[in-house]
Amino acid sequence: MNLPPSKHKLRQEAKTQRKVLSVLEIENYSIQIAKQVSICFGFLDKRISCFLSMESQHEVLTEYILKDLECNNQLFVPVTNFQEGTMIQVPYSLGDTLEFNAYQIPEPRIQLSPIIPTELDVVFIPLLQADVRGNRLGYGKGFYDRYLALCRPDVIKIGLNFFEPISAIPSEETDIPLDYLITPNRIYEFK
Repeated sequence: MNLPPSKHKLRQEAKTQRKVLSVLEIENYSIQIAKQVSICFGFLDKRISCFLSMESQHEVLTEYILKDLECNNQLFVPVTNFQEGTMIQVPYSLGDTLEFNAYQIPEPRIQLSPIIPTELDVVFIPLLQADVRGNRLGYGKGFYDRYLALCRPDVIKIGLNFFEPISAIPSEETDIPLDYLITPNRIYEFK
């Protein structure tokens, strides 16, 4: 019997896949992803959360998306509390001073009052991989699934990835699927 790959195995494969990308490829793909966001989503007067990239993890560089969105929207970025397993979203402006937390995730040094989760309109979500049904493979701590459960049901959930979706990721009842996945070549809609 052929068992589907475990989440752990899929995480390792996705991390390996990203590590072989050059700095130039990461930058070019990130710019293409930002262009996809700009062309396909005319966000205006929205409250948008977008993660700050962990370059050590070879994540999509979100600075290009943030630059494009800042003019016409309110931006928020995540701040995590690993002891409590919680996350909040605080106001962010390009140029805010950042510092790295214990897990090398960039966060604003000065953290203003967080937004109430139900007030967010859009959440850009980091991921290692997604599948063709919109299931997301994150880093395994569950921060986003717990946070998204506090948001409005109609919050727009957008994943960013350098690679196209795979056929299937094992999912659990607490996993919250994406509405969209944006890759350098395509936008996938899962609604």
